[in-house]
Amino acid sequence: MSEIVRPKPGFKCGPRGLLILTKPDFFFFKKELSFPYHRSLFLSHICYGETGALAGPALGAPQAVILLENLIAAGVKECLVYGWAGAIREEVPLGQLFWIETALSLEGTSKFYGPEGLYRPVLSPVFEKIIQDFGRASVVSVDALYRETTEFCQIYSPKVMLVDMEVSALYAVASFRGIKILALVGISDRIYPCQERISSQGMKNLRPRLIQIFGKFLGCPQP
Repeated sequence: MSEIVRPKPGFKCGPRGLLILTKPDFFFFKKELSFPYHRSLFLSHICYGETGALAGPALGAPQAVILLENLIAAGVKECLVYGWAGAIREEVPLGQLFWIETALSLEGTSKFYGPEGLYRPVLSPVFEKIIQDFGRASVVSVDALYRETTEFCQIYSPKVMLVDMEVSALYAVASFRGIKILALVGISDRIYPCQERISSQGMKNLRPRLIQIFGKFLGCPQP
């Protein structure tokens, strides 16, 4: 396949990337993880240095993939992703962390990287150690935030546990580009069979556990 356009990020960084999808979490971790250089990229921000890069926020598959493509072009070989997901099964606890084992694509980005379908992470040894501390989950990634209807949930809840907007596309890109990737998600709400949402403080309570993982992964000193 001949590529006409390739990312030109305008910087180089180390081999490890951290992609934080949610805005409040990105700015929290930006303060906690020290990088010498900073720049903007479209609607997002990138902090980078010799060890790697921190990028975000990103809403939806296209924006997340733009960031990942630029991180890869800048030198990233392993990417750890963190975002939020909604539960579509009653037994999934809110305010918990999971790693995404399989991601079903219903978004429109991944098809440009290969056949649409079910995507899995390509794990590195460091990711294999990280997942030992988390439950595993399956997700369906969509583009339409407000079209998760009762019919939609009845069709997909037997197949997957969660719904999000980015992971399947990120896994597709990682496979296509030949890098390692792992997505962690916090469960922010339940869509089906009843509607529930955790408080913002409940999601903030996940950060102390995450900052230890992220700091160690990136080799970043914490203030």
